Amino acid sequence: MLRRFISLLLATLLTGVGGWLVPFAMATTTYNDLTITNAQVWTKQDVRIDGKLSIAPGGSLSLVDSTLLFDAVNEGDETFTMSGNAAFSAKNSTVASGSGKQWNLKAYDSSSLSFDSTAVRDDTGMRLFDSSSLTATASNVAEVQVHNSASVSLNNGSTAFLGLYFTGSGAVNLISGELAAGGVTARAFAFPTGSGTGNVSVVNSTITGFQADLSDQVSLTVSGAVGLIPGIHLNNVSKTVGGNLTSSLLSTGSIDFTDKGGPALIYKNSQVPSLNVYLTGTSNVSFTGTLDMTEPYAQDESVLTLGSGVSLLADVAQTRDSAKLILNGTTLLERNGQYPSFTAFDDSTITLNNVNATPSTQVYTEGDGKVRINGGTGW
Repeated sequence: MLRRFISLLLATLLTGVGGWLVPFAMATTTYNDLTITNAQVWTKQDVRIDGKLSIAPGGSLSLVDSTLLFDAVNEGDETFTMSGNAAFSAKNSTVASGSGKQWNLKAYDSSSLSFDSTAVRDDTGMRLFDSSSLTATASNVAEVQVHNSASVSLNNGSTAFLGLYFTGSGAVNLISGELAAGGVTARAFAFPTGSGTGNVSVVNSTITGFQADLSDQVSLTVSGAVGLIPGIHLNNVSKTVGGNLTSSLLSTGSIDFTDKGGPALIYKNSQVPSLNVYLTGTSNVSFTGTLDMTEPYAQDESVLTLGSGVSLLADVAQTRDSAKLILNGTTLLERNGQYPSFTAFDDSTITLNNVNATPSTQVYTEGDGKVRINGGTGW
């Protein structure tokens, strides 16, 4: 979810917020796959990871005045994992992509991450599972995803985009402005994830936006949300969806797949500026109305079709297996340093019918993946 859409309403919150650059001339050390099993401290080092960095149970890595770059081959490659009681910390450092492709981190069990005056960027999310935790102080940590019983704490001028994951069934209510992005003096809340309880704590920091990922048959009701992007996960669901589903203004409405055994978002007096959709199984979903979409994803045998009323940022647009993504006159967007990036993996197909490319639009194929461009300009 990185290079995430941030609405114009929130963009001013980030004025003047940049990365912390490490002001040292350092020789670069490059590793392919590296597993850390003991305590290591890297001070004033410039390190590149060509494969995957793993911190095993009992292992820890501390960066001080250093730069850590991940050379992801494909958008969203898994390049950093932690398990057990593994620990990672960074002070006055930068963690970013070295290849221009987005990387990601997955933290499991009781592993912990800590950032102090550090910039993390170019990732599709630092993903916290089980009871893992992340603490940031005076740091820009880009995107953090909270699953299961994980926790995140932002302090003293930190910034982050937060992804909260809801699974299972039943109703969840966050109706006291918990999901209002912007500058926060003090806010703490717990939320049921369907497989535990996630926790968020924010003190004197900025939340640049929220993503609420909804799967299975969960129904989430929010009120007073600002900068909320629903991520709708659909498995074996077929439906044609019309209407105006997103707006940069405060509004009331719903994005509802409960009639097909899927999840729902009910929002009241909330800003829902964009939508993400992830299809699996034999899902066949078409969006024919007017909306803004950031991430379209299809795998297995699913088919996702976007019509001419859809404005698509597509910072990560991917298909896998034999899935299909079809754009019919869809408008591609480029803003705030974000641009469309399409990748067809395996035997999947992306078809772009009468779609105009933006100046920075990227198109990739892997394996037997295919991208078919019919009409349009700028290709």
